[in-house]
Amino acid sequence: GLPWVGPQVALAGGLLGRAWRSELAATYRAPSRVLAADAPGVGAWIRMWTLAARGCGVLRPERLELGLCGGIEAGQAIGEAYGYPGARRDPIPWLAVTLGPTLSWSPRRWFAVWFAPELAIPALRGRFSATGLGTLYRIHAVSLRLGLGLELRFF
Repeated sequence: GLPWVGPQVALAGGLLGRAWRSELAATYRAPSRVLAADAPGVGAWIRMWTLAARGCGVLRPERLELGLCGGIEAGQAIGEAYGYPGARRDPIPWLAVTLGPTLSWSPRRWFAVWFAPELAIPALRGRFSATGLGTLYRIHAVSLRLGLGLELRFF
């Protein structure tokens, strides 16, 4: 939902079953910059944090795990404007439904490497605007994320 491609870090904890998994996660998306179209030197840095709950159905052939996950996340997108008098920091609520497949490889029982493309569909589409300049940025209707991670498993 944020402008441009940018790094995001996440920390998650979860439970694994034979054909399912559930997770709680916290994420932070590093700031991206947007520029005002009609005002040179005016723009905003926009970042985001979220808390998420996710559930997955999982197939486990050998050391590969294939999953289909769905979830919900809530948090804030925070815009910090610059370049004009009265520039301010504005948080707007973020609420989205997420859906995506996962692929993980577990060479050891306690360790896995995973890849997960994910689609996020915001229920709230806020906008960041500046008085006299109009909208600097509006949250996109759909967001695509690509995740790569390491997983430690405690049994």
